[in-house]
Amino acid sequence: MPTNMTNDITAAASRVGRPASFVCVNLQNFKPLNIVLGYQRGDQILCALEQHLNRLGPTWRTGGDEFMSIVQGNFDDVILRVGALSWLFYTSVGATEAWSFQLEGGHETPLVPWRSFRVVCSPRCGVAALGNDVAEALELARQRCEELKRPTATPPLGFAPLVKQSWLDETILSVAACPLCGGKPHATNDDLGSTLESCGSCRASYRRINMLVVLGEVFEAEYS
Repeated sequence: MPTNMTNDITAAASRVGRPASFVCVNLQNFKPLNIVLGYQRGDQILCALEQHLNRLGPTWRTGGDEFMSIVQGNFDDVILRVGALSWLFYTSVGATEAWSFQLEGGHETPLVPWRSFRVVCSPRCGVAALGNDVAEALELARQRCEELKRPTATPPLGFAPLVKQSWLDETILSVAACPLCGGKPHATNDDLGSTLESCGSCRASYRRINMLVVLGEVFEAEYS
């Protein structure tokens, strides 16, 4: 967190009436969710999260998907409100990867689904009551948020569960084969998201393109 932002947050907290708490929120698995939904939808989620946090109290975006808020009220009441927010932004999205084949002459075959999986994104929330030492409370909120990254860490009772794995429920639907004869393909050139192949049986040459299907939308996968 930049020093000037830290100073702004601690100065604001010093002026807030007590009781109050720092709330640090970071989205677990936001990167894979961003890949699956696309960056535009990912930005919309971040904007919505910031708006909800602003309703709880003054909020700063301290990182790509990290926020710090000051929430007034008894500690137990703050925990209840933050727990509710964690469920509001608990996101589970299913996706299917499929191959599109570009044959010689520009002809494309129908999509062949080859893998399905699920991504779960959930807020990691660290809460620390504001006392006399504002800087210490700020650091404690961030520390409690970071501690939830540990494999054995669990969120407080009433909070949305945290899933540490990036991809869940993976199911392989098809194996790589020539789209014309079903023979064994051989890669001759690899690009990000697509592969130029030739078939060892029928000698056909074609490009295998990896596509992502989410919520009925089809687009080229921008990863290998």
